[in-house]
Amino acid sequence: MGSLAHHLVWLALGLCASVHTHAGTFSSSTTAPTVNNADIANFAAQASTDKWFFQTNDEANPSDAAKGQTFITGNTTVNLKALTYKIAAGNMKAANTTYKVRVGTVSGTTFTQIFTETITQTTNTASGAYMTWTLGTPLTLAANTTYAIDVAMDSGVSYTTGIPYLSVSANVSNARIGQLYDSGDMGVGNNTMTFTSAEDRVFHLDMDDPQEPTPDDGATVPAGNVVLGWANLPPTAGTNVWVDVWFGTNASALTKVVSASQNLTTHTVSAPIGATYYWRIDNYLNGSATGTPFAGTRFDFMVTDTDADGLPDAF
Repeated sequence: MGSLAHHLVWLALGLCASVHTHAGTFSSSTTAPTVNNADIANFAAQASTDKWFFQTNDEANPSDAAKGQTFITGNTTVNLKALTYKIAAGNMKAANTTYKVRVGTVSGTTFTQIFTETITQTTNTASGAYMTWTLGTPLTLAANTTYAIDVAMDSGVSYTTGIPYLSVSANVSNARIGQLYDSGDMGVGNNTMTFTSAEDRVFHLDMDDPQEPTPDDGATVPAGNVVLGWANLPPTAGTNVWVDVWFGTNASALTKVVSASQNLTTHTVSAPIGATYYWRIDNYLNGSATGTPFAGTRFDFMVTDTDADGLPDAF
């Protein structure tokens, strides 16, 4: 495509810019995160636990290492927004604690950092909670690439207030889930990863397409008029982006419903009956609505028709 090279340049610049620290947040919940189509998650049954707490006097103890998991992206670029780990039942994590989240590429057992961010926990978790570190700014990851993400507990409170034993499952068979690993010591990760190949962390990576579609890809929505929303890709010339909007129920033969509209980020479509609807946003990034646009990811959402009467269901 004519704009593909420019888009790859934008991606590379985005990855380089992402090494800066941003204001991320910590949260916890007793409910597992929702898994959407772009996410990567392992919620398999707990097979063991991994003790994790801050300490400074035992460099040989992996309890104070950065706790990580590798993963493989799919066929499109994605924005990584958050990481979640599960605490084993009967355990919790007390505030106040600071964590250092890292993301890097993987070569053998070598971690090469592309992103780091310090995030602070200010409230206690419940027992067996899901701990989530949300990045201040989503991090753009390339397609078909192995990455590693880990969290180091680089300050903490007394072990008597609660040590989080992280949930670990047996090794899962999933092409996008890599391996569990530890890295570093005394609350600091380094460039060496120590893998445990027979296990995986119970985790969730919140990710979406850089175009940030709404409804979420794969969502179920009420029948009727549906507002499509998205973020346009950064232009390679000037400040304006023109878009084509494609929509329909045939994934391989979508209909263009908007042609070369400047800076458009929403469009309302009619989805009146139970079906799967597909849509795509193509961006003209070169400063004018000419040439071949960059074809976006094809998203979908579903409208259910549980009574098979061809009419909208009550939501």
